[in-house]
Amino acid sequence: MPEREYFSLKSLEKRWAMPLEDIYYAIESGLLRACTYLEISWMEFCYREGQKLIVEITTRCEGWAGVEPKDCRRIFSKGERKLTSFISVRHDGHILRLSNEPPQRPITVSIDDLTVLADDCKAFEELHKIDVCTNGKKIRLLRSTKDDSL
Repeated sequence: MPEREYFSLKSLEKRWAMPLEDIYYAIESGLLRACTYLEISWMEFCYREGQKLIVEITTRCEGWAGVEPKDCRRIFSKGERKLTSFISVRHDGHILRLSNEPPQRPITVSIDDLTVLADDCKAFEELHKIDVCTNGKKIRLLRSTKDDSL
């Protein structure tokens, strides 16, 4: 099988042999980023400058977007939440907000919509030394660094 681009929360539960509540805690605490896939929508790319939210550009977007930990907490407790803003996964520090012009309806995100991108998953495993379960056995994945110099 080709390498995964993302993992569902249920697949992480199996991969890490860890209670789902522990995965929820990591996401709610901002230790692990949860994402959802956004269908094509008009979005504003924004950044914060003090208390102000500055809009850089409004454009049509489709793809992965991060979900704020506070929103994930509500999704875990209520099963879903209507959202109008997300975290950019490509541009650190940027916020994606549904555009007012043209008007956009809030996007309903459910627990089953939440995923963890493969790069975030692997970084979390390395940082917290999490063993991965494959074929019923736990293994520690060893990854080489990009710097191959001696």
